[in-house]
Amino acid sequence: MGNYRRVAAHEVILPDGKVLHQAIVEICDGSVLNYYEFQDEMPLTEWYDGHIEVRLNHEGIKQAFWVKDSGSDGNLEKLFE
Repeated sequence: MGNYRRVAAHEVILPDGKVLHQAIVEICDGSVLNYYEFQDEMPLTEWYDGHIEVRLNHEGIKQAFWVKDSGSDGNLEKLFE
């Protein structure tokens, strides 16, 4: 497995518009592997303020973006190239 990271936010917005609360997103080499809600904190998890959006790129690969605050796409930061 390459560059693996586990990130969490109070809200994760999925490509279909569904919102997960208190959720983790698992990412490897820039692609989203998994996402899920949780109750107990997981070790080695990075917390982000704002929310995370999971989007499909032009090839249909899921990628994660950190939205620093509610507003326009100008506040998006791609998580992990």
